[in-house]
Amino acid sequence: MVSPMSEVSVQAITDIVLLKPWLGAAPASVFLQAIALIRLRGALHSLSVMLSVITGAVFGVAGAAFYMDPGNMWQILLIMGTPPLLVLTVGLLLMGFVAQER
Repeated sequence: MVSPMSEVSVQAITDIVLLKPWLGAAPASVFLQAIALIRLRGALHSLSVMLSVITGAVFGVAGAAFYMDPGNMWQILLIMGTPPLLVLTVGLLLMGFVAQER
């Protein structure tokens, strides 16, 4: 039997992911960047370090903007920054996978 609270939380998570996909992509981007930092070597590792620094800066600025005034446009930083960072991270992981195969 599922408790009503867990149904509410599952519905809230579903709404967040469907209505604001950049909020779902942000943790995925961080998780994939951690994998890239661990798995990649050489120039690809250097690129993943640069992406991690950029991600930290974007999330840090968004967090600081939210802290200073929750009503301002801090979400635009995440909306504009998260999808490209996710795509670049997935691309790095794919390049690392292809380089390992050779």
